Amino acid sequence: MPGMYPLQADFDADGTLYLAYSDNCGPNANPNSGAVCRYRDGAFTDITPPPGDGRYGGFGGISADRNNPGTLVTATLGYWGDNGDNIYRSTDGGETWQSLFNETTGERHYVMDVSQADWLTWGREEAKTGWWMTDININPFCPDEVMYGTGATIYRTQNMTELGTKDVMISFAAYGLEETAVYRMVSPQYQDGQPQLYSIMGDLTGFAHTNVTACPDDAHFMGSSFGGDPTDLDAAFVNANVAACCIQNREHPLWVTTDGGVTWRAAEQLPERTECGTVCVNADGSLLLWKPAGTGNTNIYKYSIEKEKWYAVSGLGYGAQVAADRVNPDVFYAVYNGMFLKSVDRGNTFTPTGQLVADGCSIQTVVGKEGNVWLCNGSLLMYTEDGGESFAAVKDIAFRAIGFGAPAKKGGYPAIYAMGEAGEQGDGIYRSVDKGATWQRINDDLHRFGNVKPCITGDSRIFGRVYFATDGRGIVMGDMAQ
Repeated sequence: MPGMYPLQADFDADGTLYLAYSDNCGPNANPNSGAVCRYRDGAFTDITPPPGDGRYGGFGGISADRNNPGTLVTATLGYWGDNGDNIYRSTDGGETWQSLFNETTGERHYVMDVSQADWLTWGREEAKTGWWMTDININPFCPDEVMYGTGATIYRTQNMTELGTKDVMISFAAYGLEETAVYRMVSPQYQDGQPQLYSIMGDLTGFAHTNVTACPDDAHFMGSSFGGDPTDLDAAFVNANVAACCIQNREHPLWVTTDGGVTWRAAEQLPERTECGTVCVNADGSLLLWKPAGTGNTNIYKYSIEKEKWYAVSGLGYGAQVAADRVNPDVFYAVYNGMFLKSVDRGNTFTPTGQLVADGCSIQTVVGKEGNVWLCNGSLLMYTEDGGESFAAVKDIAFRAIGFGAPAKKGGYPAIYAMGEAGEQGDGIYRSVDKGATWQRINDDLHRFGNVKPCITGDSRIFGRVYFATDGRGIVMGDMAQ
């Protein structure tokens, strides 16, 4: 087809070739036109489904039934209709077609079942059929089952051969499979009904996970309403219902929830107009510190979550890294200009403790232990138990990220989880139950989990449970082997 690209092709049982075309490769480049063609006996035939159903855009996927010549399905690409992309089925080699819906007449011939992953409704009464359908396949052993990929998940039909006589049942088919790039996770000291974990990630923004053993529900899905990609996340460790998230949105870069992620509100009357940034929430969730993004930014601001008011923070400048104590709501810590600083007046002022540390360190405060702070920068690991008055170094360690979880024994020091190199044990994922004196590798060379990201945390209530982030495989959760 002149001016178009063949994006997918398939042969049926008698050797006929079917091709799906689009005027660009998609999936999010907004194709304007497309076509479907059949090649048989040395000749091409245009068999594009007629556009009278409101269709526009291209075609991204096509599949032929290997056992029934002339039976095929194809999917639109870049059709941003109210229902989503459409799927067409033909049993006569493309001479006639039946579709899942007709947006012009309002006809619908499908039912969506996302009960195993309720968040896929995206705030609607029913989930869309999907978008970015760049691959679709008929099961050669069961023609009723057609699987197709979307920009959010994989779906499967249960009775595709009945299209035209009954509604086609379409269900979620990606349980346990993920393609999300996860940026950050936080596991506060949750109570029953509160989020066990908060997460942020590309495209989907993030979730408040009230049950980490099940797919999140739509009520705790941040979705796309924030208007941008998230950059940072934190939660109040003594009040797990309070969390804050930074977003790449110049008008609303900071969002807060006080009901465990059911609703979020944007912080208003910003002291600066800038996208995203970083955030830390104090222990009881009454306030947060926000550092706006920007190469020339030198300011950090305090925001009262209770009063919805802004205040200036003094004693810090450009490049400061800030964290909240996980027990005392009045205390914050910072690394700035090679110094360790502390605030004991709810983030109003920061004062150096006299300890010198390396710039570029991430600051990790310890669940349930006031004054305990760990610093990590990939080649240095050090910690304080007295709020920064003194530090101890952990030798022979090169960790990219660390986090904390429930202790092995009640009242003990929280378990430390880390990713990186621990002496001769090499690169891996580690746990320490003795404040870093010894490290146990908890993965092996057969379980390296692809492209892990430098983000790891333990569960604040369950000893041995660890969460770590990947760049394309979602959140990996591990528990103690029984």
